Amino acid sequence: MRTIKNINDLKLGSILVLMLCFTFLGCRKYFDPPDVFEEQTVVNVKAKKVMLIVLDGVSGSDLKTIAPPKITAMLAKSKYSWSGYSDFIVSDGTAWKNIMTGVGVGKHGIADNTLDPNVGGTGSEHAAQTAWPTFIERLQASGKMRRLETITPWKQLSDKLLIYADQPLIVASDLAVKDSTLNKLQKGNDDLLVVNFNEIGKAGIANGFSANVPAYKDAVLKTDAYIGEVL
Repeated sequence: MRTIKNINDLKLGSILVLMLCFTFLGCRKYFDPPDVFEEQTVVNVKAKKVMLIVLDGVSGSDLKTIAPPKITAMLAKSKYSWSGYSDFIVSDGTAWKNIMTGVGVGKHGIADNTLDPNVGGTGSEHAAQTAWPTFIERLQASGKMRRLETITPWKQLSDKLLIYADQPLIVASDLAVKDSTLNKLQKGNDDLLVVNFNEIGKAGIANGFSANVPAYKDAVLKTDAYIGEVL
């Protein structure tokens, strides 16, 4: 028994020696770099804002031909097309409903400037109708944009399609549209601002829709100057 005990003592001593060796090896001193203290950088993230400008009555081909200077200057940093698809029914009301809902006349049923949908299905007023909310309503429901305003000289448009804006503003002319837009931008309260100029369309109705018609071309250039001030 004494021999076994001696053997066990020897093993225990060997283990202690090994542990001490590892302890000494583990205490090797390494270079300790000095502390570095960085100043905290405060990043101010600006809230994203959107302005949608719609010109009634001008086609891409005419705009390309006239080449109004302010709009042309934007093209270098823009995504654009002079020949986008149009709906099979062409009217300002149809185009506006397309823009605001993302669907065509075959779905939303707005075929003219009354902005009243045609009765679908069998023609009965009691037939089921599909509602196509505007993107203003969708943004309000999402909570991502808090304040949305619209400016237009077209009362029918404001009363029927832009009615859900926080402040749908109806003005007397394109000049008033420009002035009201500048006022809104200076205040900076809006997350979305929808701006509508329509005197190009009026000039086209009165004189003809062509880049070769002086009155029509002048209306395009006048509106382009308004856009330049807004920018």
